[in-house]
Amino acid sequence: VNAGAIEVAVAAMRTHASVAELQERACGVLRNLSSSIVDSRNLAWNMDAVIAVAAALRGHPTSAGVQETACVALYFFVKDNNENKRLARRAGAKALATAALKAHHATEKVVTEAQDLLQQ
Repeated sequence: VNAGAIEVAVAAMRTHASVAELQERACGVLRNLSSSIVDSRNLAWNMDAVIAVAAALRGHPTSAGVQETACVALYFFVKDNNENKRLARRAGAKALATAALKAHHATEKVVTEAQDLLQQ
């Protein structure tokens, strides 16, 4: 069931890359799954969820909601998962989190989540 939810979220993110609200909600789904189920973080690696979340960050730099949920989703993907850390580095997660901090420096939730991601 969880693997199916991850696949659906990633497919939706790819299909509707320009829709900020969908990106935010899909990142939220991935965040919720990965924060509570370690296996989902391994599945995420296999299904390119880390790349999809990084693409959401890159594609919606002015959306505080996307920036917040994408940063926290990446945080949980990379936490204690070396494969996802490598993929996140290649996807530019550090630069994207830094950009989120700069663009949304007055938005506490974005700042907190981006800083947490940068500490991983």
